[in-house]
Order: sequence, then C-alpha cells, then structure tokens
Amino acid sequence: MNCDEIRERLPALIDRELEPGELAEVEKHLAECPECRSEKSRQEKFTTSVKISLEGLRPSDRFIKRVIEKLPEGASPEAREAEAAAARKKGLVSLAVAVVVIVLALLAMLLAARYKAKQEKGGAPPAPEPAPAAAPASPAAPAAPAAPTAPAAPAAPANNP
Repeated sequence: MNCDEIRERLPALIDRELEPGELAEVEKHLAECPECRSEKSRQEKFTTSVKISLEGLRPSDRFIKRVIEKLPEGASPEAREAEAAAARKKGLVSLAVAVVVIVLALLAMLLAARYKAKQEKGGAPPAPEPAPAAAPASPAAPAAPAAPTAPAAPAAPANNP
C-alpha cells in the first residue's frame, strides 16, 4: 500500500475497525514510513482530544430511552429511513383522501341545498311518467288499438270579489 491508501485507513486503525489482513499491511507500512507514523500520531492526538472534550457531554437517560424506543429492533439506518419515508407517504395519502372526501361531502350538501331551494320555489322538476307496460305477446290475437284520450279541460277562471 502507498501512503495515500494508508492515510485513508488511519481513522479505522485508530478506532480498531480494520480487518486482520488489512491491519497487518498498515502496521508494516507504518513501521517503515516516518511520515505516515507522524500522521497517525497527529490523528490519535486529535481523536483523544475530541473524546476528552466530549466526556462531560452526555444526553439524558430519558432522551436515550425515547430514542431507543423509537428505533425498530435490528433495523439498519437505511431501513429506518425507508420506514420513515413510507410513513410520511402514507400520511400524505391519508390527508389527500380526507380532503377529497370533505370536498365531495360539501359538494353533495351544496347540491342538496340547491335542489331543496328549487323545490320550495315551485320549480321542482315534474315527476317522471311511469313506463308503459309491455303487452304480452300472443300469437293468436293481434293487439287492440289504444283508445284515444280526451284533451284536458281548460282551468276555470278564479272568482275575485
């Protein structure tokens, strides 16, 4: 490995996160390269100073408990983010459905109010006429012609004193 590759791995080395094979390569290089050893020392000092400065800072036990309760067991950060995104999407869909239902209900109420107002003013549409009954099909006798109907008599004038 070259110096650039070693320096990329120094944080993992300091945090003890390297695999055994990679650890051996990094340690071999550090034994031979004073510049990389110096960089490792500088990064170790920085990491130590950050850890020391953060020692007194700790979230409350209540906060930690609340965060842990909200995390699904064994879920990766990606899975938790996907779950959060799905919950947000579900919430938006529910909101959209609720808005559509409310709009339809208001529209139905408006139409019902208009229809009722029209009926009260006497402008109700006429009742539909019943459909004529179908004559039974009889092969022996032809259907009789319909009797003519008399026209309606005109309305009598009203007596006004």
